[in-house]
Amino acid sequence: VDGDGAQVEPRENLLRARRVLTTRVLLARLRSDQGPGLRRALCAASARAMDALVREEVAEISDVVIFVGDFSESTDDIRSISEASMMPEVERALDAYGELVKATEVLDSAAAVRNAVEAMAKLAADLPVACSPRVEALRGALNRLCRGLKTVLRCRSMTELCTGTSDTPLGDLGDGVVDLAQLVAGARRRLAMLDVSEPHSVAALRLMDIGVQRAIRSGAEPLDAEVAAFFEAAKHDFPRSIADLLGATMRSIVRLPLEAGHSDRPSLLVAIKKVVKMPAWMPPSRTLGGFYVTDTIGNGAGGSVFAAKRAGERHTARADLFALKVPDYSGAAARTLSEAEFLRLFRAEAGALLALPDHPNIARFVTFDAGARPKPILVMELVEGPNVERMLEARDLTMARSLSLLEGVAAGLEAMHSIGVGHLDVKPSNIIVRQVEGGAESPVLVDFGLAGRHMRPGCGTAEYGAPEVWGALESDLAAPVDVYAFCCLAFELITSTCLFSAGNEMGMIGAHIEHDGMPEGIQALSRFSETRRFARLLQAGLRRQPSQRAEMSQIRRGLVEVRNELVGLPWPLVLSR
Repeated sequence: VDGDGAQVEPRENLLRARRVLTTRVLLARLRSDQGPGLRRALCAASARAMDALVREEVAEISDVVIFVGDFSESTDDIRSISEASMMPEVERALDAYGELVKATEVLDSAAAVRNAVEAMAKLAADLPVACSPRVEALRGALNRLCRGLKTVLRCRSMTELCTGTSDTPLGDLGDGVVDLAQLVAGARRRLAMLDVSEPHSVAALRLMDIGVQRAIRSGAEPLDAEVAAFFEAAKHDFPRSIADLLGATMRSIVRLPLEAGHSDRPSLLVAIKKVVKMPAWMPPSRTLGGFYVTDTIGNGAGGSVFAAKRAGERHTARADLFALKVPDYSGAAARTLSEAEFLRLFRAEAGALLALPDHPNIARFVTFDAGARPKPILVMELVEGPNVERMLEARDLTMARSLSLLEGVAAGLEAMHSIGVGHLDVKPSNIIVRQVEGGAESPVLVDFGLAGRHMRPGCGTAEYGAPEVWGALESDLAAPVDVYAFCCLAFELITSTCLFSAGNEMGMIGAHIEHDGMPEGIQALSRFSETRRFARLLQAGLRRQPSQRAEMSQIRRGLVEVRNELVGLPWPLVLSR
């Protein structure tokens, strides 16, 4: 088995079948033979057999990790297999898997479960980079599973598990479960295991999700049967260490109260609704300008956002994560600029961010690299917390909370405008609510990929775009664009309804350019004595001409002045049109 292919057996199909059979027999013996006598010899022989499978491209390093997980639950055995392997990449991956097995030996506390999740994240990081699509698929599945587990573990009540959005935390966890279960089944088939069947855990997780929702609707009821069913399904679908971690996470759910006070919400990284694949232009090394991309976060106006570590810390599980933005030449920008002009403008405007002040309502600027290949990058602090869009969807607001969020965002924009820089994409999804000391909240502006001293084509988002964003007016001023978007945001945070909506782009453009500060929603606000001054404040920031709009400092002071009139009103404010 350890010899080179053609020298051992010139018939390729027979050689491959023999090596698969030998590996399976050795691993099965390792699992069943509990005596100490031949154990290290079995480990060494299994290691060399799996080396041969990788060398002959019958299996890959991702498969080896799954094989070892299926057949051995002993950290001593895994260490022996790792030491006997002649492939450094296999050794590194198995060492990381051994740490995961060790971390899952005792899962009797929340801290132990979190440590095991970190061990799984380290396993994903220690898989070889750009080795093969299957290895990258395993890395992605492990990262998605970690993200889903962290989401669930952050929840402090069953109600928080079902926030009212279409993608509950258990649904997010399901993405990782599905992908990993399919990869495990594929690896087992490559080892010609006869008892491979379709994954069971996805359906069991769905039943668990239904049980949680039923408990919320009708009061507390035991979910022990659902947890036990899921754990049995997980043991069928995954290596034991991963099944144990999933089972411990589910057991933590049944101990949650139905309701709890405010808590940390999922981070920007784990709160995304859909898994976003790596773009085709991403280098195989996943290294951009000194940063190693660990995962995708999403696509925003003007670019893609990734989670990244400093390249030198890529194998450090607890290394700081950053939000890395890459400009995307598409949409409105392509109508007026060539790609080269778009990238030159990005480089010029990104330099303005060097002057951003250190402010609690602004994500910390780290660096930008105009010379990064294949695209320039902008790196900001990765802020922990839910975004305002998610809170609106979950109806997780009060009038006082909404006003506090608006005052914080206004303060951040005022600080930016004081140095002549505009954000240029103010909207609910670009505001993260961070927990600070004492349980207080602080809204933080994030995603500065469009920020700069001048407005440019492609900035803004449909529901919040000022008339000049659509080309209806000649202006390159950045601050008035932010003021307009902020006033749209303010209306939405108070009423839970977008100020502007339309069925298509032309309708949206018309909605933004056909008023002069008094669209229908503002008119409705002005009819009530309690909201009349608030309506006038928003009107001042929504004027058609940028030069006639109020400045951010005026809007912020105005919010403070109308707070007492609004804070006692019910949320969301319902307006009779």
